[in-house]
Amino acid sequence: MSSHQDQLVVVAARRRHTIPARLTAMWQRLAAGRRPTRRPGDPGAGRRLARVARRGLVTVAGALVVLAGAVMLVTPGPGLVTIAAGLAILATEYDWARRALDHCKRRSMAAYTQTRARIRGRLQQRRDGR
Repeated sequence: MSSHQDQLVVVAARRRHTIPARLTAMWQRLAAGRRPTRRPGDPGAGRRLARVARRGLVTVAGALVVLAGAVMLVTPGPGLVTIAAGLAILATEYDWARRALDHCKRRSMAAYTQTRARIRGRLQQRRDGR
């Protein structure tokens, strides 16, 4: 037994559980310097492909919506809302987009609160007859 295999047995003994045979075989192949083998019908490969495909579609769709929003900033249309929608799409896969969307939410709530206070102040002035 190699020293790496001895370490695996010691780690398994410390945790007081048995290592499944499939994992033991994989660790032995790794210790020998070989990559773990995949069986042709392994369901993990399909899930990985689906995850990569989904991430690619989300990236393309989100980028297109953000670009459309950027175009709408200089042409008629709801540019800021469309950019926020694009960031929401991208936020399903990327942390940076989630942070940017949170920043947009905070800024829009602050603008809403400020505008609401101004409108209420003007209405109050009209009521008071100023």
